[in-house]
Amino acid sequence: MAMVPARAELVDLELVLAVDISGSIDDEEAALQRQGSVKAITDPKVVRTIKAGRRGRIGLAYFEWAGDHYQRLLVDWAMIHDAASAKRFANELASLP
Repeated sequence: MAMVPARAELVDLELVLAVDISGSIDDEEAALQRQGSVKAITDPKVVRTIKAGRRGRIGLAYFEWAGDHYQRLLVDWAMIHDAASAKRFANELASLP
């Protein structure tokens, strides 16, 4: 079976939320960072701003790192274009351990 390449869609912005979880960040601070990202992604002002762009959508991914030895993509690229897509992304992020 032949693989069909994904169709690229133009977005206003490709944003990676790259979050430091190195030794200088304790578990409580790491959780607070993640909760802040969840809250920001679903904020109505943020969603309105995304929708107000020329294309009305952004690509978003969430990545945690701690120096050269640890980098992990926690939420893969997603298209954010409305409150529902923002909520799906935020729910996926919030559900992670």
